Formats: sequence, C-alpha cells, structure tokens
Amino acid sequence: WANSITLTYKAESAPQTGREAKHDIDLLLNRFRRRIKGFQYIWKQEFQKKGVPLFRVLTSHDLSHLIITVWQNKANGNRCYIRVFSTGESKTG
Repeated sequence: WANSITLTYKAESAPQTGREAKHDIDLLLNRFRRRIKGFQYIWKQEFQKKGVPLFRVLTSHDLSHLIITVWQNKANGNRCYIRVFSTGESKTG
C-alpha cells in the first residue's frame, strides 16, 4: 500500500450515527475512485475515547499531491462534506 490516511472529526461536528460516518467516508473514497484510475483502498472505522469516529485508510496511490477540503453543511452542523481537488484545479468550480 502506498499511503496511509487517518480521518477524524472535531467532537462538535461528529456524526451522530455510524451510518452518517460511513456516508462521509464513502463520499471521500468515491471521489478518489472517480479521479484516480486503479485506485484501491482498505478502511477501518474506530472510535476515539470521546466516541468520535475515526477512519484509518490504506490506499494504493500516493495522495500527497491532492488537497482535501472539509467543510460543514450550514444546514446541519453535525455533517461534514469532503471534496477533493488536485493541486491544479480551481476550488470555486
């Protein structure tokens, strides 16, 4: 595996259910799969002592050339949406 990533949340923005957390990791990994030919991964969900979800992801590609921007949906403060940009892309599009 080429890369190891740990993804987590701030306690105040953590999903309330495992289903919501899985939705967030699926969003991220689906974007990688659409952008990177042959992208493969393995992930594991854990929980911090505070009960906040944490994902450990092993990937087939080095992702250091990507910028990951995480922002919260103003309509629902408990959800994070993840968007991936390559370094040459505009963040406005």
